[in-house]
Amino acid sequence: MSNFRAVLTFAVIGTLLGIVFATLAAPTILSNGLCGFSSDTQIQRPCLDTVQQATGGLIRYQLYGALAGTVVGLAAGIFFNVKRKKAPAAAPAAGPKP
Repeated sequence: MSNFRAVLTFAVIGTLLGIVFATLAAPTILSNGLCGFSSDTQIQRPCLDTVQQATGGLIRYQLYGALAGTVVGLAAGIFFNVKRKKAPAAAPAAGPKP
């Protein structure tokens, strides 16, 4: 069970690092891919503004979702942990009398 937990922990950490990297790199990658490297500033500036606004909104809502998920997960963890501690312990089975 502990090997599975270790593998799952590394998977979750890798997932979170991937999300952070994608969040930091996405605006640059999208602006270069969608707007290109044109020297015409009348076309380039509106395109860059649109990409920056879109990625800014995406990152902002990702953070809102992460915050909401953290709050819900923390509340559920506390709820189930308190509920488990309040459950009465089962009485030990009586063995045969000598």
